[in-house]
Amino acid sequence: MIDELVRIRDRGIRDIEICDDTFTAVRSRALRIFDLIIKEKLDVSFRIKSRVDVFTEELAEKAAEAGVYLVAFGMESGCQRILDAMNKGITVQQNARACELTRKHGILCHSSWIIGYPGETQQTIAETVEFIRSNRPSTVNIAVLRPYPKTAAYETARENGTLVGEWDPDYAQIPWIRLPWTREKSELDNLCRKLMRRVYFTAHYMSSFAGRIIRNANWTLAKYAIQETKKVVNISRLSGAKHVKT
Repeated sequence: MIDELVRIRDRGIRDIEICDDTFTAVRSRALRIFDLIIKEKLDVSFRIKSRVDVFTEELAEKAAEAGVYLVAFGMESGCQRILDAMNKGITVQQNARACELTRKHGILCHSSWIIGYPGETQQTIAETVEFIRSNRPSTVNIAVLRPYPKTAAYETARENGTLVGEWDPDYAQIPWIRLPWTREKSELDNLCRKLMRRVYFTAHYMSSFAGRIIRNANWTLAKYAIQETKKVVNISRLSGAKHVKT
């Protein structure tokens, strides 16, 4: 792997994303790779993915030294009951710890969240939003659950009649799971946009994005910020949009 990274570096590439979802799952392997990157003095920056439960102080420190500037975590929910229902195997406290460790070591923390898992309520969604606003991961993506075939959520929903649609090329819409308080998938889509607005349209995130854009002359980030702003501003213009109160 290090030989490959050296060849990539020698081609003039200085920013690399490691797309392995389980790159840090074997902590000793990840640490060994970071040590070799440091020894080789690659002078390359990295984005990686990690589970929160294996992201330790040692791993964060070594990652930063090796040039990792962003770690993406699938935090999924700020409610422990929903995390347990997902069989995610992590805790809300571990999510918070990942935010803390990345911030401590100067690493950006990208967090992904899921809305609409069976058992989700307006209260559990409010807990997720409160967690995000309290722990302040660097960036946030909130999406509607995609119930993939053979998963517990998919099979249970199909059995009890709450699965809407199928994974079929002829079916225009991605399948979703109807909750007791939803009628159309558009309600969940609109809710995600509304939650993104509640997160990003705050003094902390607006000043944070502006600061990074100015400090690093990061016009890609500026373009992303404008794009996300347009999404949340245009929510009220969506035809037939129905908002769920949270």
